[in-house]
Amino acid sequence: GWLGLTLMGVSYKLTELFALAHGHGRALTFANLGLWNVALLGLTLSLLFEPGAWLVTAFAGLLAIAAVLHVVDIALLLRTRRRRKLTVEQWHTFVSLGSLLAAAALGLLLVSGHAAGRNWVVAYGYAALAGWFGFAIVGKSYKILPFLSWLHRFNGVVGRQPVPLLSELVDQRLAWSSFGLLLVGFAGVLAGLLIADATVVRAGGALYAGGALVFAINAARLVLPLALSRRSQLVSHEMTG
Repeated sequence: GWLGLTLMGVSYKLTELFALAHGHGRALTFANLGLWNVALLGLTLSLLFEPGAWLVTAFAGLLAIAAVLHVVDIALLLRTRRRRKLTVEQWHTFVSLGSLLAAAALGLLLVSGHAAGRNWVVAYGYAALAGWFGFAIVGKSYKILPFLSWLHRFNGVVGRQPVPLLSELVDQRLAWSSFGLLLVGFAGVLAGLLIADATVVRAGGALYAGGALVFAINAARLVLPLALSRRSQLVSHEMTG
């Protein structure tokens, strides 16, 4: 409820902004919003008061349909984009949306009693947290962090001297390397959980950790100049005072 609706709402706005996508209707968006909330409320109440009833599966099915509507809506939104070339941020979005569908399917199997084992509960949580939320946050960071860095470092000199593009502030090789490691690692962990193979989980987790480290290094290259610039300004102000 809290994280899911927040992420979906932010995704609509940031997708429009980053991809220059405009002219997309809102009918499917509001249909998704209404169905998601009805299904979420019904699922929560039925799990509290009738945990074994058919209503649990019915509302979980409605929630899965709402997830599909959101994915279709974002896909239609991206079709209106003016920037035709797919970016590393958008590829993160694709994996994030795929993970949402996987989590919805696993959740439906869990509440209907068709899970193969208790580790599928962990797989469900992993698909939602590391997949849907994780890839969305990492991907959007490649747009948000460069924008904040550029605004802080170059806003005062625009028009007076050459300034870099936002895309030039991000090391694209590190970004794609991180994405590859995160994707393979995530798929490995998820597969290992589903087949109950600890070796596959450990191997996938190692790759995912490597991708997270590469992302952290890339993000630090954007954030550290801000911290150093702010510190130099403080020192200069103290010396002047």
